[in-house]
Amino acid sequence: MEYATFKNTGDKKIPAIVTVGNRSTPVWAQAEWTDGEYYKVINGSGCGHTCVAMALRLMGVEDIDPHKEYVHCRSLWEAPKKTGDERTNQYAFLSVSGVEKVINSYGVTAKAYGVEKNGIQKAVSHMIEALKNGKVVVFDSVANFPDNPFSSGAHYVLLCGITEDNKILVANSGAKGKLDYPGINLVGSEDLEKAMIDDTIVSDMTWGQIIPVKEKYGYVIVG
Repeated sequence: MEYATFKNTGDKKIPAIVTVGNRSTPVWAQAEWTDGEYYKVINGSGCGHTCVAMALRLMGVEDIDPHKEYVHCRSLWEAPKKTGDERTNQYAFLSVSGVEKVINSYGVTAKAYGVEKNGIQKAVSHMIEALKNGKVVVFDSVANFPDNPFSSGAHYVLLCGITEDNKILVANSGAKGKLDYPGINLVGSEDLEKAMIDDTIVSDMTWGQIIPVKEKYGYVIVG
């Protein structure tokens, strides 16, 4: 197993670099993103797009960043419906099914999973096993404040791997979580359990969602 490591940069836009073996990715801070026509989307609802870009980097796709990934999504689907301010447009959020589809479109293997009723511990074990096998996990954490360690609201983070001291290294593009270091959470399996919901079926539509509408929450194993 290749251990995951990180280093902080002191830079606001890219506060950390994560490395697993010979692969690495910047950890972009959404709130500091200012590049491109759709920068407001990355600022306000871009955690999924940022996580996809980081996951692709760790899978060897080098010419990618959150804005390029978002533009690519617009080529896969019609532009998301506007419901007001771009920064808070729920229809720009990627569903877990959308995350799977966009990663697959880059030629990288990805599979989305919902969480069965009473299946949280099983799901966490599944994710940790994937990390030990060199994969990464795009994890859709739920709004379960104050227990959710990653954010005060629903938020995507990227589980990058296992550290030498057996922590799960998490790249977090947001600024509202209980960060251990800029851009980084170091957590145990119990923290993932706090941030997960089971048996979720929702009625709202998010960008890239596969019909029938289900599995908005969950996780995507990449690699």
